[in-house]
Amino acid sequence: MRRGARGARHRDRRGLPREREVGGRAARRGPAQARGGVALRRRHPRGRDDARLRPRRPRHRGTRGLRSEPAALPLLPRTRAARRPGAPGAAERAAHPAPRRGRRRPRGPRRRAGAGRGPGVTATAVGLCGLGSAALRAHLPALCRAEETGAAVIAGVCDPDPARSETVVARTRRARAFPDVEALLDGSGCDLLVIASPPSAHLPAITAAARRGVDVLCEKPLGVAEGDVDRLRDLTGRAPSWLVATVHQYAHATACRVLERWLRVPARSGRPFRLEVEVERPGTDPLSAGGWRAAGDREGGILGDHAVHYLALCHRLDPGTRVLDAHSHGAPGRETASVELAVGPGTARVGVSYDGRRRRNLVALSLPDRGAELRWEDGELRRLRDAVPGRSHPTGALSDRQFVNDLYGALYDDLLGHRDDPGWRDRQRRETVEVAALLAEALRLSHRA
Repeated sequence: MRRGARGARHRDRRGLPREREVGGRAARRGPAQARGGVALRRRHPRGRDDARLRPRRPRHRGTRGLRSEPAALPLLPRTRAARRPGAPGAAERAAHPAPRRGRRRPRGPRRRAGAGRGPGVTATAVGLCGLGSAALRAHLPALCRAEETGAAVIAGVCDPDPARSETVVARTRRARAFPDVEALLDGSGCDLLVIASPPSAHLPAITAAARRGVDVLCEKPLGVAEGDVDRLRDLTGRAPSWLVATVHQYAHATACRVLERWLRVPARSGRPFRLEVEVERPGTDPLSAGGWRAAGDREGGILGDHAVHYLALCHRLDPGTRVLDAHSHGAPGRETASVELAVGPGTARVGVSYDGRRRRNLVALSLPDRGAELRWEDGELRRLRDAVPGRSHPTGALSDRQFVNDLYGALYDDLLGHRDDPGWRDRQRRETVEVAALLAEALRLSHRA
């Protein structure tokens, strides 16, 4: 083993490689690992080039192999295939270079595409019909945040109370007040109508929007009156590309998504499961404008106020969900009701009450063949194995008004980010109609009992 001019080792014992006349450097031959006095590490096993240089040290006589230490040298930049000459779009990028950015955004699943982000995206013009409690506490804060990101703009509002309309207009950027939903649709030029009026006024507003081809996001519930489901099916059948979606904001809670993942496997594999839901409220919402929740069957009662969220959950798990039985008793505003459902190979029971002592929500999923249970009770998510409680995970509580209001932000992100997706629109239309049909059947059976 012999050394060259710069300490490189050569296995060829017949002589050293010829050296250049200028500079005294040996001509580079062989692989990169044998060039000169530094060594390049091989390609990183994860597919990235680890190009940090390692100074080569002389072999220690008492040990075998080479000893090296990492040098304080910068990483070498990778060459992007898209920047090579001749790559697709290279000429256009060279003629119109993009502005330099600071910190690079992560790619893949780590990057969350927000609604309305990026150049060339047109903001969705939104018209808001009804300025009651749901609009002021949930819809308007979420829409104002969407305005800040450029995803939406509030074009107009309408409400039977002109003072409410003027108050909202004064707090928004471009919104105008209109006397009714017909004037709002004709004068605001909105692309999306958000309906936050009492349930009995939902279908007339939906019909007015459908005649003009304006997409609809409607507060729950739908299907509270006889014939509503047939009219919905007729409207969606006439315009297959028209969007009508319902506000089922519970679906955007993290714990609800965990429950859906747990339920999806047994629902598709045919394994039995049991879903138990308990909702307890000490009366109707005192912050509600107009008191429609205490109007009883005309506005859907507690089944339309609370149980409909869990009917939507069951429908997302199995579109063939059926109502087996339903019961309701008590005076309007203090009633108690329950619904039994068949959800694929499993069953579900939804019990709701306006006659409770406190605000409480419980969703419990049992998998008998595995001896496992998942319980979401207020702000705690806990897994049990053979009735032995596991570790508790803090989460949002459906009994917390502010948590439920904050879910509207995720709902609007989903809506504004997927409104142009035909598959998403079709799923929302089917969910709106089928959940309304489940609620209508539950109301019919509860009246019979």
